[in-house]
Amino acid sequence: MKETLVHMLVVDWPRNWTGSKSLSLRLFPGTEESVLVHKLRQLSQLSGLIRICLRSPQELQGEVLQVLSPWTGSVFVYPEAEPELSMFLDASQDLGSNTCIIKHVPEDFLPMDTGILSWVPQVCSGELDFVFSIHHDTGLNFEAFSKKALQKLAGVAPGWKQNLKLAFAHYHYAHFNCKRIQIREVYKQGDLLRLTLDSELRYNKLCEFVHSHSGDWTASFRDAVKHDADWIQPLVPPYFEHRPQVQQFIHDPGVVQFMERGLVFKRRIHKTLPHLDLCSGSMTLPEFVYSLATDRLYCMEDGEHAERIFAERQLERTGIQLIKGNALSDESWDKLRKLAPFGSISWTAAIEHFTLTEQHYILSQIKTIISEDGFLFGDTNLFQKDGMLGCWQHRNEFYCEEDLRSLMSEHFESVDVFTSKYKNLPLQPVYFCCQKPRSGSV
Repeated sequence: MKETLVHMLVVDWPRNWTGSKSLSLRLFPGTEESVLVHKLRQLSQLSGLIRICLRSPQELQGEVLQVLSPWTGSVFVYPEAEPELSMFLDASQDLGSNTCIIKHVPEDFLPMDTGILSWVPQVCSGELDFVFSIHHDTGLNFEAFSKKALQKLAGVAPGWKQNLKLAFAHYHYAHFNCKRIQIREVYKQGDLLRLTLDSELRYNKLCEFVHSHSGDWTASFRDAVKHDADWIQPLVPPYFEHRPQVQQFIHDPGVVQFMERGLVFKRRIHKTLPHLDLCSGSMTLPEFVYSLATDRLYCMEDGEHAERIFAERQLERTGIQLIKGNALSDESWDKLRKLAPFGSISWTAAIEHFTLTEQHYILSQIKTIISEDGFLFGDTNLFQKDGMLGCWQHRNEFYCEEDLRSLMSEHFESVDVFTSKYKNLPLQPVYFCCQKPRSGSV
């Protein structure tokens, strides 16, 4: 059966999906039609059917329905609190199970990023069930999914139905990993311009731009606003500088006790053999924590930022030696084997940045350089069951302690995994500590 493509336009009135006053019925700049009608005219130029889900209090629906009168046959009306899942299932009930649905909102008024849209054919062909926007900010919406995915989700616990993205990520772990790879590929294409009228500020700025540019304003808009934070979504660099977060309260070694992630395992650092810190980033923990426990401390990192920080902070004076290397490079592991054995190895806030296959590779390499009775320790964050998705750079997150323990147990006989609870942290840290047994030990 041939796949059916449906453009599902979600109209929230009188407040949009951000909770702000909807701009759907405002005039679209430079035209005599509303933002809502402008969006529908855009969709009508694309292949596929149009379905409109109006979600609004009953007493306020009349004004929007009047605007939508030319599309009456495609309009489905729902109460204000109706979950997206039930709306989409209802609005597509007359269509086959192989229907591909693309979700739209009226205020996204220019074509989607081509990098994201390139995944839509894979959904339509059945290769993937669900693809969604790389952005988590309000006002930046993109979702494409098969009706089969919706049907599967109908059996998911009711509490998850409000958040379609999270529910599906939980439902199918393999696809969640796949989406992470997609996200990385999208980011390779450069800055992403998402033109979304989700606030009075953006609406007024767009009006000013259109009125000050004659003719086809869209031709110059992208270049004109590419450095404007109200429109452009800057790409997060692959290196995060955490130093400003801790610099303000680190004045002496005593205050370092607040840095739980390093202190929880500091006692595992070997007293005589060298310690290795993998994927060191800004080397904050090695400088302020690990260097307090050993004078033989190696950090492996491959970015220019590490060399700059190493020089600026004069870290060599603290006993740290920087090794330029990549955890996925055989050559880097050859360098480390010349310095082995290491009595202890730390791998903090990094394991989630690698795919499952890469994680297995790194763990197998660690076993070749760690001493008998040596410890591997580190941390990550559990996948958020009730919050937003994690960092786009994460390639394999863990759903629970058992997921992480299962991975580690394939490489180490002695594995300890535990979660540190915080009442105010959306990301709960989970720690792992693995010990390599002595030869011949049971």
